[in-house]
Amino acid sequence: MALAFLPARIRRNRSLVALLAAFVLLATSVLPVHAQDPTHIDRLERLLYGRTYTGTYLDRLTRLERDLYGSAREGSIPTRSVDIEFMLSDRSSVESLWLQLRAIEWKSGRPMNETHIMDRLTAMELYVYGEPQTGPVVPRVKELVDLWFVGGRIPFQKVDIPSGTPVDLRLEEEVSSKTAKVGQVVKLTVVNNVVVDGILVIPKGSTAELVITEAQAGTRALMRQAKLNVELKSVKAIDGSSLAIAPFDPNRDLGFEDVDQEATTQLAIGASILGMILLPPLGAAAGLLVKADQLVLSQGTVIRAAVIADTQVLGVETVPLTR
Repeated sequence: MALAFLPARIRRNRSLVALLAAFVLLATSVLPVHAQDPTHIDRLERLLYGRTYTGTYLDRLTRLERDLYGSAREGSIPTRSVDIEFMLSDRSSVESLWLQLRAIEWKSGRPMNETHIMDRLTAMELYVYGEPQTGPVVPRVKELVDLWFVGGRIPFQKVDIPSGTPVDLRLEEEVSSKTAKVGQVVKLTVVNNVVVDGILVIPKGSTAELVITEAQAGTRALMRQAKLNVELKSVKAIDGSSLAIAPFDPNRDLGFEDVDQEATTQLAIGASILGMILLPPLGAAAGLLVKADQLVLSQGTVIRAAVIADTQVLGVETVPLTR
């Protein structure tokens, strides 16, 4: 009602301003959080260099552009920052250098490298050429793509990973009820490539995490039971997506007959561990050990996990698909 008493020109201007504000809100809502913050230069530098620099924002932005493209770009600072964010981030975009290098690492048979872009590029160039190359990053990555993929094109495809898809994970460090801390994150790596409909979705060597949810050192003198409980958290898909995971079959009888039954009666083995399928080379009996009244998950233990929700990712074709 109040607007009705204003001149028509003012009412039109207010309507235009409201429309523009709504457009800006819609446009920024679909951008990544960091892309909406053009002052987050620290993140961009860490993605490319693994460190931050000092100096003015414009100087630091110009350094990033020159190292990436060979020269500084024109335009507003927010637009230039967003362009770099999309180029560097581990997002589901074919423009992402992070994703392109991940595809190259898989194709070359090299271990998945989840450090910063410059480190990964240098490591791949050492493997291919015997020495690091010089010049802007973008054409250097493009040259590697041309070498490893027919026609210089990475065959990216979107695909749905079905809930229940198995993923075998190797524990990269020993976990003991004596030394583990609640909340501690433990690293695992993917043992075998996970392929869905001919499309690689989780590469061998990709990382996964489990979290210690309960840990207590056992002592015979104090009649205190050792406790160890863990929870599988996530595994990283080839496009950087974090996929929630759980034990593959928590109801399956693992058959712990080979574990010292007398010792285990004095211990409180976490239900989450008993629900996990422990695979060769260590298997159930060797993967979960009882050492001096402590529960230990041995380094190298392979745990079968499963993706717990249907998830769409950007994968890489392993074989040509019929179109």
